[in-house]
Amino acid sequence: MNLKLLILINIYIHLLLPLNSSKQQQQLLSSSPTIINNKCYPNNNNTFHNNNNLCIRNFHSKINFSSSQTNKILKKMSEIKEEHFTTTTASTTLSPPIADQRKDAYFWLKDKSNQKVIDYLNKENEYCNEKTKHLESLQNQLFEEIKNRIKQTDETVPYRINNYYYYSKTEEGKQLRIYCRKKIKNNLENIIITNIDNDIYLEKEEEILLDLNKLQEELKVDFLTLGIFKICPKTENLLVYSIDTNGSEFYDVYFYNLKESKFLNLKINKDQHVGCNFEFLNENIYFTQYDTTHRPYRIYKYKIPNLNDLVINRNDCNELIIKDNEFVKLIYEDLDERFFVSIYKSLSQEYLFIDSSSKITSELYFLKIKDLNNNLDHFKLIKKREQGLEYYVCQKDEYFYIWHNLNEFINFKLIKVPIIDIINNNENIFLKKEYEYIPYTDNFYIENVIAFKNHLTIFGRSEGVPQLIIIPSPSSSLPNKEENELNKELNNRYQVTFPEPSYELYPIHNREFNSNKIRFIYSSFITPETTFDYDMNKKEFIKLKQDEVLGNYNQLNYKMKKIFAKSRDGHTDIPISLVYKINNLTNIDNLTNKDNDLDLNGNHPLLLYGYGSYGATIDAYFSHSIISLLDRGFIYAIASIRGGAENGRKWYNDGKLLQKKNTFYDFIDSAKYLIKEKYTNKNKLAIYGGSAGGLLIGACLNFNPNLFKSAILQVPFVDCVNTMLDANLPLTVTEYEEWGNPNEKHVYDYMMSYSPYDMIDNIHLDNSTNMDSTTNLEKKTFPSILIDQSLNDTRVGFWEGTKYCAKLRYHLLKNKLLDKEPFILCKTNMGAGHGGKSGRYERYKEIAFRYAFLIDQLTNN
Repeated sequence: MNLKLLILINIYIHLLLPLNSSKQQQQLLSSSPTIINNKCYPNNNNTFHNNNNLCIRNFHSKINFSSSQTNKILKKMSEIKEEHFTTTTASTTLSPPIADQRKDAYFWLKDKSNQKVIDYLNKENEYCNEKTKHLESLQNQLFEEIKNRIKQTDETVPYRINNYYYYSKTEEGKQLRIYCRKKIKNNLENIIITNIDNDIYLEKEEEILLDLNKLQEELKVDFLTLGIFKICPKTENLLVYSIDTNGSEFYDVYFYNLKESKFLNLKINKDQHVGCNFEFLNENIYFTQYDTTHRPYRIYKYKIPNLNDLVINRNDCNELIIKDNEFVKLIYEDLDERFFVSIYKSLSQEYLFIDSSSKITSELYFLKIKDLNNNLDHFKLIKKREQGLEYYVCQKDEYFYIWHNLNEFINFKLIKVPIIDIINNNENIFLKKEYEYIPYTDNFYIENVIAFKNHLTIFGRSEGVPQLIIIPSPSSSLPNKEENELNKELNNRYQVTFPEPSYELYPIHNREFNSNKIRFIYSSFITPETTFDYDMNKKEFIKLKQDEVLGNYNQLNYKMKKIFAKSRDGHTDIPISLVYKINNLTNIDNLTNKDNDLDLNGNHPLLLYGYGSYGATIDAYFSHSIISLLDRGFIYAIASIRGGAENGRKWYNDGKLLQKKNTFYDFIDSAKYLIKEKYTNKNKLAIYGGSAGGLLIGACLNFNPNLFKSAILQVPFVDCVNTMLDANLPLTVTEYEEWGNPNEKHVYDYMMSYSPYDMIDNIHLDNSTNMDSTTNLEKKTFPSILIDQSLNDTRVGFWEGTKYCAKLRYHLLKNKLLDKEPFILCKTNMGAGHGGKSGRYERYKEIAFRYAFLIDQLTNN
């Protein structure tokens, strides 16, 4: 969990949520985005405070260090000036593994600079193309279906920043988004803009800020994604943006004068490793820098020397080398390899925060921006880091609202603390009774709090679904001195209710502190993404836009439901969300089992999706593309397995570190339940997971291959032990708190017992059908497998899926475990990163390819 701004833009849990049309990603990229809680949100002070999940094996990450080691980590002052200050750890050097000598015949496939490796990947691609050649017509049909359901010329709901409304749009035939704005007439206040073209409050002229299509053409690159996208709030005419041209998530940064249509004579090349966390403050900019493992570890302040030094062509810009000088100043550095740093402003624009957090530990500093303007640049510590203590903060008036998990408050407790008390003495602030704000309950998991001028909004989870609680007019009085007023305030709180049993909900583009409306996006399996402003005074939904689903889609023809599978421990209920198309039967009495128009005959093709890591939440989201499967008789299901946080933080803790196998067992038990209840059968059941979800799929294939017909592993984290033994790779050290440190023997042994790559050798031929402890095959069959990965992926190396494929094929053939050649395909995108290709039509084609594979395997074999 963590705060905001750890950046990254398209890290795309919703790209790795394989069935998504990427509409959400396109919409969110209309501003500078960040990755939080396995979801992609804009940097707008309303994101879920789980930000470290920037660096994640798809989108997240996490050992437990001893208290003595933790104490050595901190050499910080409780009050610091804006000068370079550093947090260090006693030692970040790792000893070699002590468990055994590892032998890896496929280690050579890791070297991307070796032409033999590239040749091998190309041969795998050729083999994949040959084996799926018969599916070309179906792929094309699926591509057209997906494309034709999505409105190709469209625009996002505009959002206001100062004197402009900002939005992005797509145009038919163009792969990438176009970023625009329109000026508000006469600086009008309290207006709602829903249609950018037909609004009387806006100037007619549209200002195109950045057209990614033209930029891609100019740069002559096949891949292009946007990182930073921010306008200087003071001038409203200086745009800073960054771009990634190969999927590596390293960015070139440009500064563009919108008024003059020229570049500042300044650029920052990707070799300077600037992150996507960026803030304007007067004439200064603040930004983060990655270390060699892609970890944001430094914060710099840069004073642009001359805002009038402009050039026409980007290639003429002078390159900024990031090192201390009269214009560039390092203000913060964290040398503890578990911690990621970020910098952001409060929604009120009154405070500047520095956040340094690992996956389970937080430390925040704050500075009043007014003091900065007066050259009183003293950052102050809220509370020094303690191993396992997470806390997050928002600000209103002279108070910080802080939610933390100290002691028994596993789902986070919200307190209200006068800022002056933190300045004077920040000891024990989390435990003082007078700061208590809302009574703690284990039944509500606080994910994020947004403070507006007259309202406090709390996003969280209970009963397995997202929730929104609103507290009108948080009082400015001390909680312990005006008890009656506080009680009245809390008694006025209310929970917003939503109409469906399962749904996805997240805030977006809440940029105005004075607003009485909160904006969020709502969707479900059958309800398209809908953008609402919710009037917190009137308690009314204002529907701004619902995504159109073109063609003959009618949500009444589809049904979703939630069922529960019992885990093997006998006391855990595993939620499974389902969606399917209602049978068009003339005689409903002919149903084998009447279950709300679904014939439970055990013969439905079913796709089961899972993730279950990093506390990510995978809710019942809408996808334009999944309709192509539902219309062909598929059932689509998401298993909310432990390791995610759908049921709160304990649900997450019960599926990580030395309890990680609960994740795999929950998924297997969900699959068995679906078969038992005759939703499907093992010859019609496919499974799908991406990144850490790919590890899930690989482990389940090893544990119980006879349970599944087919599997897709997207950018799969399947060589987890080798990766977690290499501290030089991105994400490794910070993820010790998720998987454990395999340099410790007991952790090594446990990880080896589920590592998909290492467990291949345990697959044997046997007539047994109980596969969870020993992997045996019956009838000499093994599920068909599609591995889909990218060469430039910095989160999960391309070699993981490549090695897994090669070793699995060899093992099955060498030991004569199958009657025929195993159907295992490895497809590598040679010019993309963790989220796949950048163009929307290319993404539709990628989805169509995977769907064609599934349809072929589940209905034609």
